[in-house]
Amino acid sequence: MKPTEPKIICIFGKIGAGKTAYAQKLIQDTKAVYLGADELMCAMYGSHSGGEDYDLAYNIIIEYLRFKAAQIAMAGTTVLFERGLWRKGCREENRDFFESNGLAYELHYIDVSDEQWEKQINKRNREISENGEMSAFIEDPTLDECKKQFEPPTEDEYDVHILDGVRL
Repeated sequence: MKPTEPKIICIFGKIGAGKTAYAQKLIQDTKAVYLGADELMCAMYGSHSGGEDYDLAYNIIIEYLRFKAAQIAMAGTTVLFERGLWRKGCREENRDFFESNGLAYELHYIDVSDEQWEKQINKRNREISENGEMSAFIEDPTLDECKKQFEPPTEDEYDVHILDGVRL
């Protein structure tokens, strides 16, 4: 059996859409390396997010992880790179970066209905409160900001579409 070409699989969607859960399923099926900012951000800021310092740190970490993802793929291993990529311009910039470095790239859109999103956010927040999960507690101001800033992608922007956990 011929090994598959290493690639970057960028997983994107709204906060709390299920990107990390999707990545964990992919890890079971591949020998990919997972890169995401959540663990580092929680280690630095705890479970509450937001604020100017938080946003600056997040952007620095994401840029670092993007370069690491390219290095790992160039070394021959597939990378699952989790990002929000809420805006079309960010999605285009990300694709251009990896493709300009000669790397195979896929964009997996983790979509969620509003009803399912609310259930997932509530479950996540409850688990953080009860179990001390290493994830950001999602408060109403963060949700409101996400709703304002998120630009849903058009079909030509992504390679895989997952809606409420089902591949379309």
